[in-house]
Amino acid sequence: MRHCCIIGGAGFIGSHIVKKLISRERQITVIGRNLSPSRILPGGVRYVAGDFGSKHFLDYPEILRDNSEDHVSAAQCPESLNTYP
Repeated sequence: MRHCCIIGGAGFIGSHIVKKLISRERQITVIGRNLSPSRILPGGVRYVAGDFGSKHFLDYPEILRDNSEDHVSAAQCPESLNTYP
C-alpha cells in the first residue's frame, strides 16, 4: 500500500484529497498545525500535529518516506499581499 503525506489534510481542500486517496487504497498521514484535526478524519488516517517547517519533523522518518507520485500543496495569503506586494 502506498503512503501519502498530506500537509493541511484536515482543511477544506485537504480533506477532499484525503477522501479521494483513501478511495485509491492509500495509507495517509495528515500534518496539521492544530493539536487535533479541525475536521473528523476517516478511520485509519494518522494525524501529526506541528509545523512542517520545524526541525522536529526530522524525528519522524516515516512521514518523510512519502513514495507517492503526486505532490499537491497550496498556500493561503491575505488579499492585501496581492494588492500591496
